[in-house]
Amino acid sequence: MDIIKTNRLVFRQFTQADIDNLFLLLSDPIVMKYCSGTINMIGTQKWLDIAIESYEKYGYDYWAVYERDTDTFLGQIGILNQEIDGTQEDCLAFMIGQKYWNKGYVTEGAIACINYAFKYLKLEKLIATVEQENLQSICVLRKIGMKYIREANYGDEKVHVYSINKSACHV
Repeated sequence: MDIIKTNRLVFRQFTQADIDNLFLLLSDPIVMKYCSGTINMIGTQKWLDIAIESYEKYGYDYWAVYERDTDTFLGQIGILNQEIDGTQEDCLAFMIGQKYWNKGYVTEGAIACINYAFKYLKLEKLIATVEQENLQSICVLRKIGMKYIREANYGDEKVHVYSINKSACHV
């Protein structure tokens, strides 16, 4: 079922049928550079199970993102409920295959996610966490109107936290 549509993208809830596409994404060392490292097929299955369970619990998580015209799997974009510095937060997150980088897909998808979060999920704020070396993601976050607010602990990592409030959203 299509959840979000933009001019070029379709967001769908993940299903078990997405396992092979997701594995190709999560096993790419360049895509996973700023994440926990590459993930094997067993780890991909766990990742997918968590995404599906979280979607059932919260009504959102990562969505499988496809190119609208070709139905090509691009990656995942979504809103995750995560613990940041001991507090549960709604976090914008994105990850697409490297051959789709620098084409505006992440910016387009992130804007659609923010609009969906504020309009349909009735969230008041979204944050995003990013490693300070991940300049491409930082550029996207700034472009979509998110502002740097602080440094935080995410697991064993220090990350930068960006935020956008519904009242200040102009995307």
